[in-house]
Amino acid sequence: MAEFDEQGRPIIDFEAETYPGKFESSGPLGELLYDLSLESWQDDELGDAIEYGLWAALFRNLEVKDKRTGKVLKIHAILSEDSEGFVYVDEYDSQKELMKAWRRLRRDYEDWLEGTGE
Repeated sequence: MAEFDEQGRPIIDFEAETYPGKFESSGPLGELLYDLSLESWQDDELGDAIEYGLWAALFRNLEVKDKRTGKVLKIHAILSEDSEGFVYVDEYDSQKELMKAWRRLRRDYEDWLEGTGE
């Protein structure tokens, strides 16, 4: 589970060892965002890992504290989980780039929903 600093910001150790499995491709950031998504920290979410084959969560301007340097960083990212349970993270340099990618994901998902009659 996630650790938090005295201001309530999640703490991340970017150099933490990763192991084969669910977070193999996403590393410590994926594991942190996944834990936070279980507590509904995401700004938005879409999809279904089983029926659609993808679940995704949007994290805009999420402040995290680097465990080793103490620096506070802003994260713009999309966390996703596939139908096999593997977790991925796409990070963006700006909120504009993040939202462009999110709109594309949302459009694809809504097109899929229309095609299934839901």
